Amino acid sequence: MQNRLTAFFPAVLLLAVLPFAGNAQITITSADMPFSGGSYRTSLADTLLFLDPTPTGANFTWDFSSLNPVAQNVENWVSPTSTDILYFLLFGISDVAQDVPVPELADIPLEDAFNFYASSSSQFAQVALAGKVGGVPLPIAFDNSDIWFRLPMNFGDTDTDASVFELAVPGVGGVLEERFRSNEVDGWGTLITPYGTFDVLRHRSEIDIRDSLTGGLGDFVIERRTIEYRWFGNGHGIPLLQIDVQEVAGISQVSRIAYMDSVRDLGTGTSIAAPVLENVQLYPNPAADFVQLQGQPLGDAAVALELVDALGRSVRTWQESPAGQPMNRRLDLEDLPAGRYNLVLRAGNARQSLPVVLH
Repeated sequence: MQNRLTAFFPAVLLLAVLPFAGNAQITITSADMPFSGGSYRTSLADTLLFLDPTPTGANFTWDFSSLNPVAQNVENWVSPTSTDILYFLLFGISDVAQDVPVPELADIPLEDAFNFYASSSSQFAQVALAGKVGGVPLPIAFDNSDIWFRLPMNFGDTDTDASVFELAVPGVGGVLEERFRSNEVDGWGTLITPYGTFDVLRHRSEIDIRDSLTGGLGDFVIERRTIEYRWFGNGHGIPLLQIDVQEVAGISQVSRIAYMDSVRDLGTGTSIAAPVLENVQLYPNPAADFVQLQGQPLGDAAVALELVDALGRSVRTWQESPAGQPMNRRLDLEDLPAGRYNLVLRAGNARQSLPVVLH
């Protein structure tokens, strides 16, 4: 009888464990962060697809297999010393740099821009950024590093961080940017995208940003909140999926969806679809009765402009902009109700969507 009981209990324990063997929680470490020489292809999904990124939990399944890719990017991460030699002041404080096509600095366009990061076994943090204005190099070290991720990362982890940097451009203006970041690893489970199925941790960052600007238009402050949802898997370098949500004037809107992917033919007659404009500026936003749209076209087709509301209905169109010419247009928004909209740009096979908030 004793031998039968001895054999019975291990069998029961095995049956109890088996259903969970394929869904164990993972841990994210510095080995899962970007590294120098890393190159990662991502697809940008249509932000007009109204999805809710908030549901989460333990042993959760996030099914984003229906994401519709509209463009692709290749993220290049390099050694800081391989960036412009004029950024040498930042080489000693960083381990890896990211080429940034359109850096996020309020109303001050940067060229040849990079973000610089320090990566260690305990954290991954942005420590600096650099770019050029009119050919003049501007290496900017943060007064306090912006700690993106505490490592190792496990379900249930929480932390906060405050960072600040200042940029002054003679003859143009300046910006003092203050960030307060609140992080939580609020889920683990299975992620499904068009690229595949993965065991993941879900990381949520809520970032309150205050930009104090000076310049020819006077001194003023812009405050905004960004919520970044990231799904991390082991050994991939960058998030398998990232969804960014902008909160402006109390209104939330998905502003960017990017997921790791392979090369795709998007069925448009070209190998990869592309955005319509680069170095985009859209201001003021929130807006009252107009927005100014600026940018450089990436193709040689005329650019069609359409404003759609939160339900995807067309509410306004404008005359096409001439092919191949820099974009600099004032777009009338008078007589439209307050709310969130998307400004949709189309040029040939390319398509781009920009969020607009009216107050």
